[in-house]
Amino acid sequence: MVHGEYGKTLEEVFGVLQLSEAEKKGNIDFFKRRLANELWLDVKKDMKNVPAWAEELQVMADTSDPRLMELKKRVEAEFSRSELAKRSRPLFKKTLQEYITPLSSGLEPNAIARLEEIIKRF
Repeated sequence: MVHGEYGKTLEEVFGVLQLSEAEKKGNIDFFKRRLANELWLDVKKDMKNVPAWAEELQVMADTSDPRLMELKKRVEAEFSRSELAKRSRPLFKKTLQEYITPLSSGLEPNAIARLEEIIKRF
């Protein structure tokens, strides 16, 4: 599960979309992978020593790849939690917008307005 502000925001969005518990779980997994990938793309340009294998690694592709834990440790060694949180916020908002846009095409105007308000508040 996603906790904190991101989790609360996703729960609001999923409520508007009326997703089942199984759908919520799948979408949360998607968001975790997508945000991790976006954050990796953002921080790797500022890392001192990026291993060659990490350049080819697709974070979203295989979350069971043991190299991901190695990569996570390297990122956490170079960036503070507050720096990673600061960098992840706009990436989460971008991912949320990209997620909501195609889904909102079939929704009623009231639901679309609620989704837009959630994004704006974030």
